[in-house]
Amino acid sequence: MNITYRITRKDFIDAQKLHRSKGPSAFVRAIRLGAKALVGAAFVILILLAAVTRDRGLWSNMAPLIVLLVVWSLIMWVWIPLCWRRAYAKDRRLQHEFTADISEDGIHLQGSDFDANLKWPIYLRFLESDRIFLLYQTNRMFNLYPKAAFAPSGIDEFRQLVRRKLPEK
Repeated sequence: MNITYRITRKDFIDAQKLHRSKGPSAFVRAIRLGAKALVGAAFVILILLAAVTRDRGLWSNMAPLIVLLVVWSLIMWVWIPLCWRRAYAKDRRLQHEFTADISEDGIHLQGSDFDANLKWPIYLRFLESDRIFLLYQTNRMFNLYPKAAFAPSGIDEFRQLVRRKLPEK
């Protein structure tokens, strides 16, 4: 199977989101989610308590928490996506055309300034979203293959090949 593609900014950002969402172990994600739920519940309880008691001191005591919540929200929803967009714009190599010849032996990947034969054992795992495939060489380094590069039947063929060769995590 042969595909030719360019990584779009949307592909790059989707890859970063998918990588971030599946990065740490399930246990670490559960702890993070629990901590977020606990902080959110405490925040709601404090707001309700301040509203019911009408204590102005409680509102002023909550100001640092509110500022911290706003700063955290800006970092998560504005700054990090902005960094991803800048990283994509600065690295022109990502925007060149890539060709991948995918076979039972591995993937022959070519770009404007490289030519690599990647055998299946180099990959540890893969992730899939509705738009992309990520094939991981290490826990933090992956190759991105947009589904738009495949023919409709090629997506299923690639998925089956990757599932035979790699564990999905």
